[in-house]
Amino acid sequence: VGRRQDAMVFLHEASKGLDLRGDEAGKARILSSMGAACVSSGAVEEGLSHMKQAWQALLRAKLGDTPEGAMLLSQMGSVHYQMALYSQANISFELARDRYLVHGNFMEALRMWYLSMVSNLRGWLWDTEQSLYR
Repeated sequence: VGRRQDAMVFLHEASKGLDLRGDEAGKARILSSMGAACVSSGAVEEGLSHMKQAWQALLRAKLGDTPEGAMLLSQMGSVHYQMALYSQANISFELARDRYLVHGNFMEALRMWYLSMVSNLRGWLWDTEQSLYR
């Protein structure tokens, strides 16, 4: 637990010094790392916010279709799944799968397909369960 808190303090200090006029891809990497640190320390919504900012930075740099974009989308899908936002997780996994396929990474594409199917099934089970108890 102490390491996570130390990582959060370090990343928040790094964010203060982040040059917002700098390279968009570099900014996306920092924001993505900050998001992952926030999620691992329990600040899931704050982490997702950093990941969304990282995605926007990748799009501004026209790097949304790169393997780095695919990796960020898969991270976001995992966070959505953790937050029980299954339809959003499915969308993120599908977008990541498409990007992995374009770049020839078939194993990751297969993994994203599997996670997409699991998200769909879990979302259907969640919705069914909620409708039964209403």
